[in-house]
Order: sequence, then structure tokens, then C-alpha cells
Amino acid sequence: MKDTREFSFEIPNNFDSLQGSRDKIRNFLEDSNFSSLEKNRILLSLDEAITNIIEHGYTDQKAGTITVQLEMNKEGTHFKSSLIDDAVKFNPLMKAKVNPNDFIEESRDGGMGIYNYIHLMKVEYEERPQGGNILKLNYTKKV
Repeated sequence: MKDTREFSFEIPNNFDSLQGSRDKIRNFLEDSNFSSLEKNRILLSLDEAITNIIEHGYTDQKAGTITVQLEMNKEGTHFKSSLIDDAVKFNPLMKAKVNPNDFIEESRDGGMGIYNYIHLMKVEYEERPQGGNILKLNYTKKV
């Protein structure tokens, strides 16, 4: 008997693919033991990360593919995801720390996505040897 449930899908690097990816992630989380708030945090984090990959990772407008791998333990209390792309190298963990108050005071548009998912999820980054990135966003149910 398998101890995890897994699901993987690919999306093109365009904004039209975001709604479909949201729906697939939401459906995957449906049978978990996460609260609605936790599910929304996971969904927000992955949505922000995928949006950033599409918006900033493919600056040359070339066609690309993002592979989304999802995994959850059988108890539905530990979620793992990997976003694998062929975009320009970018490690969000090396991004300068931001102060959320600056966004409010300056009425900035954008820039909070990385802050959000780094504070909501456990984040790991790997550079792909053949080019691109692997961004891992993991979440464990709060007790």
C-alpha cells in the first residue's frame, strides 16, 4: 500500500494556464485534513510562485513548460510540491528581505508573492543542471 498520493501535470508558460493549475491544485487538496485556511495558504503560495515563474522567468518570450508535482501523505497532513521549469535561473531564497509595511506605505504593485510563500511554506530551491529551476514548497498541518 502506498504511503503517499501523487499527481503531476504540465502547463505552458502563459497566464491563460493559471486557472487550470489552480483548479488542479485545489482538487488535489480536497481530500486532505488541512483546514480551509491552510488549503488557501497552500493554493496562494503555489499560485504566486507559478505566476512569478511565468512573469519573470521567461523574459525572452520563448515558449516553456512548467511541471507541477504534488504529493501528500495518506493522512492528508503533509503536502509537498515541486515546480520544475526551464526558465532563467532564479533562487527566491536569495531575494532581499522585504518589509510588508513598505508595500503599504509606498502603494507598491507586486513584490509580495515571494514574501508570502516564504513565510507560509517551507521553501527549498535547486538549480537544474540542464538549465532552469526546481522550487519546492512544502506544508505540514499545524496542530
